[in-house]
Amino acid sequence: MTAGTLTTRSASMTRREPATSKSPVGGLFRTLLVGTLFVVWIGLSALLLFGRPDLEGFLQMTFRHVSRPDAFEQINGVALQLWVVHSSLVLIALAAAWFRRPDVIVVFEVGLVLALVFALISQEWKDPNWFEIVAVTTICELVSAIVAVVCWHVVRVGNPRCCCCGSPDSPLECHPPISSDRPSEVHL
Repeated sequence: MTAGTLTTRSASMTRREPATSKSPVGGLFRTLLVGTLFVVWIGLSALLLFGRPDLEGFLQMTFRHVSRPDAFEQINGVALQLWVVHSSLVLIALAAAWFRRPDVIVVFEVGLVLALVFALISQEWKDPNWFEIVAVTTICELVSAIVAVVCWHVVRVGNPRCCCCGSPDSPLECHPPISSDRPSEVHL
């Protein structure tokens, strides 16, 4: 390029818009998933408030006619942890829905499905071990929350970075491909 010339880039190399889900089904699914997580959070919160300070005793008294006496043993130890982990998952889901990050929603959804599958496969539903169900759900939600946060920071849908130099431009803008058609030159 000589003095007095300005090189411009072609329109095909402009910055791309972030990838968002524009389908109404994706938006409806996101809303239903976040709404379901929020309703479960409200139920867990109410259960912890009504069952305070002895959730195990509260559940045994409430379900004494339909459950065995040992059905809710040791549930006091993991109920608060489940609430904390589920609260963080709800916050991540709300943020992912607000910032339109369907990739993050799919990532934490995997942990919820795994918890459901483990609960369905591992329990004898005539006499379920509620401690095991709550503990496995807590572990799966914790892993989902951690992986979702890592995915949020690693996969930058709205802010791509060049893999070579780390500039905020996409690799095509930062290092244009070598081809026969050169950028147009404007003489000043």
